[in-house]
This record gives sequence, C-alpha cells and structure tokens, in this order.
Amino acid sequence: MTRSRKGFTLIELLVVIAIIAILIGLLLPAVQKVREAANRAQCQNNLKQIAIAMQAFHDTYKVFPQGGGDPGGQNPAVRTFYFSWTYHIYPYIEQGNLYRLVPSTATSMVDLNTIAGGSAILRKLDTTPVPVFYCPTRREVKLYHGDAVTDYGGNMGSTGTDGVIVLNNSPTALRVRIAMITDGTSNTLLVGERRINFADISSGKDCYDNEPAVRPANDCDVLRKAQAVGGSWLTPALDITTVNNTSCGLFGGPGLCQFGSSHLGGMMGALCDGSVRSINYSVAPATFKNLCVRNDSQVVDFSLID
Repeated sequence: MTRSRKGFTLIELLVVIAIIAILIGLLLPAVQKVREAANRAQCQNNLKQIAIAMQAFHDTYKVFPQGGGDPGGQNPAVRTFYFSWTYHIYPYIEQGNLYRLVPSTATSMVDLNTIAGGSAILRKLDTTPVPVFYCPTRREVKLYHGDAVTDYGGNMGSTGTDGVIVLNNSPTALRVRIAMITDGTSNTLLVGERRINFADISSGKDCYDNEPAVRPANDCDVLRKAQAVGGSWLTPALDITTVNNTSCGLFGGPGLCQFGSSHLGGMMGALCDGSVRSINYSVAPATFKNLCVRNDSQVVDFSLID
C-alpha cells in the first residue's frame, strides 16, 4: 500500500511566510539600531583620535594646526604650509608614511609641482583615504569624486578667526594657542562633523565637499563655523538629500560652512580638552555660537546642547 506524504497546504505556507515577514519586520529596526550605535561609537572614536592628535601637534609646535589656505590662485594649494589640518596631524594618527612623502628638502613654501616627482606626491596625498576621517554612518572609506575626503571640519568660530582652526592665506596668518582659548578648553569646540548633500556625494557638485581633504584651498571642505544668518546663527543639522542641487546656496544647500551629520538627533563634536559629545540639532543658536567662539566670555550651558 502506498503511503501519501502530508505536505504544507497553500494556506499554511502563506501563514509561515507571514510570520517570517513579521519577525523580520520586528528584528530589522533592532538591527539598524545596533548598527547605528556601533557607527556612532566609531565616529566618536574618530573624533577622539583627531582631538588627541591636534593636542599632540600643539604640544610640539605650541599652536594648533591651521585650516589650510589658498595663497593666490592656487586651487588647491601646492605648498605644504597651505595644506589643511588633516595633513599636519598625520604623524599623530599613524600616517607618518603619508606625511613623509613630501621630501624633507622641500621647505613648506616650495611649490611641490616644481620638484622631481612632486606632482605624483600631490596625487598620492589627494587619493589616499584615511579611515579616521570618515564617519561610518555617512559613507564608506573610499574616494569620492576622485578624492580622499574628510567628514570632519575644524571649528573656525563665528567670524572665521575667533575659533580654533583658522584659514592661513599668508605666512603671517593667525595661529591659535591654548592660551588664546580664554573661555576654557572644555567650553570650546575643536572639530565637528560637516553637513553635506548626499545627492552630490559622488559628483563633486557640493561646493563644500568637492576637494581633497589634504589641500582643499580656501573653502570649507575641512572647516565649519557657527554660520551667521538673518540675525541669528545656523546650528548643526541633518545632512540633506536634495537631488540635482549644486549645494552652493545658503538655503538651497548645506549652508556656507555649516556643521551637521548623518546621525539622527545630533552631530558628534570634539572639544578642545579632548572630550567628545553629541550636540543636539535643536541646540539654541546663541548657545552653539558660544560653543564655537573661543574668547567671547559667554557661559556655555551644556544642558541645552546634549
């Protein structure tokens, strides 16, 4: 006698599929939360390493690194003096080999394009991604628009010169020392995440995310500040995703030099004392401006920031 095998009926199969779908729907948010928590921890660690490196630079040179510059039409800069803070802290983030690509015989004011192999050195610096400069919530560690970039910007303050990491368009440009941070290192932002436009992340159309981190010349690819607008200040904000937006306008894109992040709720920022904290997107404009300025004698209420 032949025995018949009992299998799933169509209804039973549909019920099983529905149960699996429900379980996946319940588990997916939890997995995403765990992944984001890990990404936030990595981003926080990146900023911690950057802050320690900047402090080490200060211990060596008695000033913080400058933010890069454009010495008269060189875009991007071709002299190491005008390279950004990202290059100058290489020896302190285990990137000494990249730092030493520039021959010791080439002084800081020598145009690297004029020395043997100089153009190849510049290209190597431009196209070598450094993991500590990338926030894992935002993007992978790789080239974007053909360049190695950074998701973090040095704090220029509110005017461009009252922060900690400032532009250096001449050899006599301001260089900030710890003694000049009269508001206190625990009350002053050193470096934070930069707001960008996701729609232009690979195209280079975002005017402030379109150049290599090492030598972006005179703009905010490596710098940010408390941006003045309409009698107030732009606070950190979530990255935008405006399709086909050139991202160069104050309101059409991410602001001229606005801080921001891909993290929900707030951006990560490192203070001058080396501590790292989350800065809420709902922070009061005046409070955030006070955090960015190193010497305005204003009290920073951290209960309004976290």
